[in-house]
Formats: sequence, C-alpha cells, structure tokens
Amino acid sequence: RLGVLPEQIIDAMIESLVTSDRDLRVQIIRALGMVRSQRPVMTLVNSLADQDSFVRKEAIVALSRLGAAGANIARFMADPDPSVRLAAAEAEAKQGGPGTAEGLVEFALAFEGYHCREVGRLLRAKSSAAASDRLIEIIKDPGRLRIRQPAIQALSELYGPDTATEDSPTA
Repeated sequence: RLGVLPEQIIDAMIESLVTSDRDLRVQIIRALGMVRSQRPVMTLVNSLADQDSFVRKEAIVALSRLGAAGANIARFMADPDPSVRLAAAEAEAKQGGPGTAEGLVEFALAFEGYHCREVGRLLRAKSSAAASDRLIEIIKDPGRLRIRQPAIQALSELYGPDTATEDSPTA
C-alpha cells in the first residue's frame, strides 16, 4: 500500500488518466488502488468501461484492493477477456457475501470450464460445503454431461491434497 497521499497527488494521478498510453493508465490505476483513500473510487469505476482489457482488469483489482468492488464487478465475469473474468471472480471471492460460492461455481462452468481450476482454488477459502454440494449435483445430473469434467476439476482443486478440512467429503 502507498498509504495516505495528499489529495493533490491523487487528483494529479486521476487527471493523468486521460492519456492514450495504455501502460501509463494501467500504472496509474494500480497506484490509485494502493492509496488509503476512497477518493479515486469513482474514477476506478469509470475505468471499468475502458476499451482495453488490461485497464479493465487493473481497475477491478484496484477496486477490490480498496474494498470498493461492490456490484460493479460481477458483470465482468462475462467479459470477453479471460484475465478480466478471472480478476472479477477473484474480487467476488474476496468480497464474499450470500450466494458467492454458487456464483463462483456457475462461473467455473461457464466458458467451457476455462476457469474451473482457478475457481476451485478461490473456493477453498470460502464455503467449500456449499460449493461442493453444487458441483456434486452437477456431476450427478445426466442433463449436464458437457460440464461434468470442469465440475470434477473444480472439485479436485477445492479438495486437493493440501486442503483437508472438516467439511471435506469422505470416501
């Protein structure tokens, strides 16, 4: 974390975001996400609309770091860019709340299961019982054959060898 910065420095960084230089925008957003201030939150929320996926991803990470991800982030789990989708899922997992495990399970199975392993790892820190119950339902459902493999992969990450817990399914 950068700590508390004078408002004029935060304002100067915000004003600098109008640049067409993507790398500079990414660095500014990263820095804004490390200040101990809610001042840049609206600017970061506006950066979610940037055409560049690197900027959108960094804005999600910055908002999450500031504890300001809110409802703005869930929609990015359907972004065309995989890194943006994963950053949004990580922010959702960090944010928590009712329905987080179920939402992450559905995300794990979207996009042909592209993010199933990452989501399994994210779910380790959350309510693994709710997630595993949902994944087991999917595996048993004959109508969901196409997504059984991603569900199994997510479960293998959720209950990998280094994750033995009280609520782990037993043989």
